[in-house]
Amino acid sequence: MKVLLSPAKKIDFDQSVPSFVKQQCPVFEKDANAIVHKLQGLSIEKLKLLMSISTDLATLNYERFQTWDEGDDRNKLHCALWAFRGEVYTNLDVSSLSNDAVCRAVDTIRILSGLYGYLHPSDLIHAYRLEMGTKFSFDQYKNLYAYWKLKNTNILNQELSSDKDGILINLASAEYAKSIDFKKVDAKVITPEFKDLKGDKYKVVAFWAKKARGLMARYIVENNICDEEGLTCFNAAGYYYNKEMSTLDRPIFVRDH
Repeated sequence: MKVLLSPAKKIDFDQSVPSFVKQQCPVFEKDANAIVHKLQGLSIEKLKLLMSISTDLATLNYERFQTWDEGDDRNKLHCALWAFRGEVYTNLDVSSLSNDAVCRAVDTIRILSGLYGYLHPSDLIHAYRLEMGTKFSFDQYKNLYAYWKLKNTNILNQELSSDKDGILINLASAEYAKSIDFKKVDAKVITPEFKDLKGDKYKVVAFWAKKARGLMARYIVENNICDEEGLTCFNAAGYYYNKEMSTLDRPIFVRDH
């Protein structure tokens, strides 16, 4: 089984990585460096407009890109799963997992990135900001989806080919999931949805859905879930499986408040 997650906008390197985790370079590190070279040509103001961010954030990321070091200076790098912050990663809470669960997380979780494309949890990354949906065109590519979709799909299939379960759990947001061509994925793709009761209808609330994705990722690696039946037993933060609303490839988890 493989589990797809989105990255987080916030990154910091304060969370320590267990010594038994084998750190490695991202599979598309050269591609990331090439994209950074393109971004280095943009001014602070252009980055601000491109990314729809504040001047302070644009300045921060301008400085990150200008001082980008392609060398192996590990003081400027951190393992991806321990570097990202945000609701998904706060609720996954990798620092509180057992050693066995951490090993399963490294083997199971994959993170889709606007800059790095496809990340393993133990991949060493720079601090950066580049959302997959950013309308950044370069060379013959009209956007980041055009650049990453085939690469991401191929490497995912390569990994799934040796996965005995043949199941992909898509916990990525819609923005990042679009960087995978799911029609060409050689596995059973399951995309859970999390809905809250609002009035008389169940609706996806982005903030709570992010929390639930992190909690489900944690549930999978803590309990060594490897099939659909195990997935439907997820019950956290008030969410529970609703069989009537669900389909085989889109299980629905609801919260009634």
